[in-house]
Amino acid sequence: NGWDTSINELLTHISDFPAWKPFYLLCKNRSEVAAEIIRMPLDWDLEKPIVTYSDLNFIFLMFLIEKLYDKRIDEIADKEIFRPLK
Repeated sequence: NGWDTSINELLTHISDFPAWKPFYLLCKNRSEVAAEIIRMPLDWDLEKPIVTYSDLNFIFLMFLIEKLYDKRIDEIADKEIFRPLK
């Protein structure tokens, strides 16, 4: 799989993830979604990365942020974004 993928590659959509995947058909819960993303084989050309606007990049970044904060994304957004903005 492609887990030499960087945060920059996820943010700039050059991770080589497909544009989307029907997780609602493939997974029973949200932890299965993260596992499904990690299992995806990536086959990218480092010399010529291809930009593919992919939901999977940001879904995976959400799981990464949740892991770092040890909270769900809605709780993080409330504390770090919404409350400070009032």
